[in-house]
Amino acid sequence: MTLDVILKKYPVNGNFTFQCNEDFAVKCNAPKESAGVDLIYNITTIPDELIYIGSSGRKDLGGIYDRLVNGYHPNRFEQEGRIKRRYAFPRNSPYLLAI
Repeated sequence: MTLDVILKKYPVNGNFTFQCNEDFAVKCNAPKESAGVDLIYNITTIPDELIYIGSSGRKDLGGIYDRLVNGYHPNRFEQEGRIKRRYAFPRNSPYLLAI
């Protein structure tokens, strides 16, 4: 089963684009009252390159919004130490976050 087939099982409830120089907390439109799956794409590639899949949030603790904005990102981009998720993406590229 391919990733595309698996991902079609999950509805897309929203998305937003952001660049690393923008305020992620302001741009993020993820729900604050529910958990979910988030997909982050580098949209400078053709086709868009899926660079991160996450599941996060608890509806009683700020939902997926809180995890995206205030949570820590696993060290996936060759950076050292714990890094807030909103600061963890490589510079110089715009991204699309689907929730």
